[in-house]
Amino acid sequence: MIKKTFSSQASPNAARTLAKSVCSFLRENICDPDLLYELELAITEAFSNIFVHAYEKKYGGEIQVKVALQPGRRLTLEIRDWGRPYQGPPEKVLLPPRPDRENGRGIYLISQIMDNFQFIRAKDANILYLEKRFEESS
Repeated sequence: MIKKTFSSQASPNAARTLAKSVCSFLRENICDPDLLYELELAITEAFSNIFVHAYEKKYGGEIQVKVALQPGRRLTLEIRDWGRPYQGPPEKVLLPPRPDRENGRGIYLISQIMDNFQFIRAKDANILYLEKRFEESS
């Protein structure tokens, strides 16, 4: 098991840099380019949602990501922020967003990419748990 923690301020540029750092770490340990593309998309969407919704586009909050990777088998991400509590739909009732809606696509996209995801509010933090199972040949 390979574990690493990343953190950054919540701002558009810092969140992009954080996403690149996490994805760079994943590229060192995962070879499948399609899987890496999907993971980068999910991570970028999660960070964007944190800045826009949890911190309401205000600078100064923090994003923390704990990565746990079993190479060739499983990835888990624990993405944490200390912003406004998440008010979205329960994970099990996510439906595709209507074409005329301007928001709601990010979490739906994450739900389609990842095998499991869960939101928890604990000790003044929003925690998004993401899990992706995969197989890679060595």
